Amino acid sequence: MKAKTQPAGTHLPDKRNAPKRSGRRGIGPIDGKAAAANDDVITVEATRRLPGMEDARIEALESAATYYVGIRDRRQALTLQEVPAKEKLLDLMHKNNKTVYRYGNMEILVVAKEETVKVKIAKEEDED
Repeated sequence: MKAKTQPAGTHLPDKRNAPKRSGRRGIGPIDGKAAAANDDVITVEATRRLPGMEDARIEALESAATYYVGIRDRRQALTLQEVPAKEKLLDLMHKNNKTVYRYGNMEILVVAKEETVKVKIAKEEDED
């Protein structure tokens, strides 16, 4: 005799037939004594703060990090100039009732969803 098959997902309880609540909150300490026992565990983050536990000095890492921070700081300073310039361009596109502007090798698009602009300027090929 062939076994009856159930449709997929029917073995899971649904909202109408939810399991009874047992009063337990789930995984965790049952009382305060068990919670206090876990306070003696030293985390990895805490061990990094102990004196004498620093990494050995790696000159290459320090110089690469210093170089990166210099570049990052210059980029962030340029962002302070970029944001107002981008807003001005967007305002000019609105004043001229343009969503797309193409001239020569330049293309400016107003992205309506994000209310921002995208600019593409094609690099001119060198003619020898």
